[in-house]
Amino acid sequence: MHPDFTAELKKQWENKNFTYQQCKEWINVGLKPQDSRYAAWLRDEIKISPTEFSDDDLFREQYQEYLKNQTPASDNESEDEQLSLAKAFALSLGIFDFGDLFSLKKRKISDQELEKYLLEKRLELKKHFPFNIQELTTEKARDDFGNVSRNGRVITASLSKDLTTLALANGWDDNISKDGKELKKNILILNKENGTASSHWECNDLDKQIRDKKELYIILIKDNNWVDWKGRVNNVIDQSSMVKARVKPSLYLLSKKKALEFLREENKFEREKDQLKVLVKLKTDIPGEIEEVVRFETWWNKNLATVINDDGNHWVFLLVYEQGKNSENPYVFPVDYSYQGDYGIYVKKREKHSCLSDAQKEAEWLRKMLDGKNPILVVHHLANDYDSFYWVINNPYVEKYEVGHHENNTFYWPSDLDSHIKPLSVIRVEKQNTAWGKKYYHVGVYIGDNKVFHIYDYWKTRDMKARIDDIRTFLGDAKGTQRVGYHIEVFQPIIPFREWKKVIRSIVWAKEIKFWNGRYCLANRNCEHLANMMVYGINYSKQVAESPAGSRVGCKMSGSACLKTGCGNFKSNNGKKSICLRNEIDEVNNKFYEAKENNKEVRQLEARIVVPNKIPNEKCGIM
Repeated sequence: MHPDFTAELKKQWENKNFTYQQCKEWINVGLKPQDSRYAAWLRDEIKISPTEFSDDDLFREQYQEYLKNQTPASDNESEDEQLSLAKAFALSLGIFDFGDLFSLKKRKISDQELEKYLLEKRLELKKHFPFNIQELTTEKARDDFGNVSRNGRVITASLSKDLTTLALANGWDDNISKDGKELKKNILILNKENGTASSHWECNDLDKQIRDKKELYIILIKDNNWVDWKGRVNNVIDQSSMVKARVKPSLYLLSKKKALEFLREENKFEREKDQLKVLVKLKTDIPGEIEEVVRFETWWNKNLATVINDDGNHWVFLLVYEQGKNSENPYVFPVDYSYQGDYGIYVKKREKHSCLSDAQKEAEWLRKMLDGKNPILVVHHLANDYDSFYWVINNPYVEKYEVGHHENNTFYWPSDLDSHIKPLSVIRVEKQNTAWGKKYYHVGVYIGDNKVFHIYDYWKTRDMKARIDDIRTFLGDAKGTQRVGYHIEVFQPIIPFREWKKVIRSIVWAKEIKFWNGRYCLANRNCEHLANMMVYGINYSKQVAESPAGSRVGCKMSGSACLKTGCGNFKSNNGKKSICLRNEIDEVNNKFYEAKENNKEVRQLEARIVVPNKIPNEKCGIM
């Protein structure tokens, strides 16, 4: 649901007989949480549903005309609108506890009053702490011996109260009484870099501005660099009297306007991070509290995030929003976060962290490594282990889905496959050998623009070779075969196994030299071997491995039939019973040569495949 959807606004929707689901549907099509009356008008007067809602501008104009013809809104309704505006303004600064804001309902709220209110809510800001220099005096702080602390200032009661609250919240001083009777009375500000006093703080000009009642704001970063002064210096300060604030890079001395602009911009970023935490919790099954969400980009996806949770320990997750799909939820890696197997390159282990900073270091490492040439090796839990092809090429690393349908024994597929199949996905269709009656899968690599890279020849098996054809050729029948499947099965890697430019150049090279021409072999060099090598970097055929146990060659045809194709040996899948993903990718990377970067067809394929990154589908709601 919309992050600004407060309990009060929820009540307004309920009062207009909207269920939670109906409210959610209207907000999902673009209405705001404050639009309950507008939604009720659309439902009751226009009589349309969210699925029929389209031209908002047109309906808004009609709605304004409708309002003009109605009796004036009651005072309560006007007050609610003012309150909603105030809340929206507060939310823009990341303030979620409205507190005494409700007392403002009885009168119109001016911009000046809102600004004053927001600046006074400094304790609720996520990252920054602002105060007006009029909350300081020109009087210098003194210790118990009467010595002047040159860079300290005495502070007003309001600032003293807030600084004391900060100290209690962060555990800086256990000697401050919980009832707040012993308050901080002074403040000292130092630069973080070298511990020296800030030039703003030292200069006499500051005292002059205080005397002149200049409306200037000092903005400090709320972090663990605030320390209690007591016991940290040689001179004696009276009990609980001073806070030393180390600031980064220096304190900000800003006009009221600039201070508000700064807080809006900075706390908007903090608010977005909080929204992401909420959305991750709603859209995933990650357990515990969400501590941190960091969005980042790589060469293969612009919508990624690392997530750190806290369920007693801290764990690191990867979220992938795949742009080629309309999935509402992002993909989460690893699926089982407690898995203790290998987690990435250099045999780095998945770890549980007792300290958030350690988890943040792992997340930073993960973001960096995922921009490498074989990102799957960073995430796949079997990257360094030998296992069956089934477990290596499986969800969530590769998503399988179907495209197309059939009616009256006729096969139909979309005219624009690019909107259904992401380029460099493995595709396959079921066929049957008419002579032997055996079913098998023909496999290729979809390269965009309704084109497929595969190994094929219509007339003779011995003339089979790597080539690029239209999708109709791929789906069509060769001599002695016929299609029996009525869908294109798609296998789309969610995280790339190989660098896409390397795949493209290898495809063009293989096509140009007519790769495997005269060397085709059902058991060891078939169409699936070639497609899997290109996309996954794995020289393996799943259908060969899963053939009936009685077959001597491990394919769905008899041994003699395989010999007729020129296979020449009876070891299927090149003698492999299991595979190690890292070793396979290294082997395949060394097996294929590549066409040159300036090759005309390489450039054409790259232009076809590299499409502008789309903004994530609104249904995703996470990125």
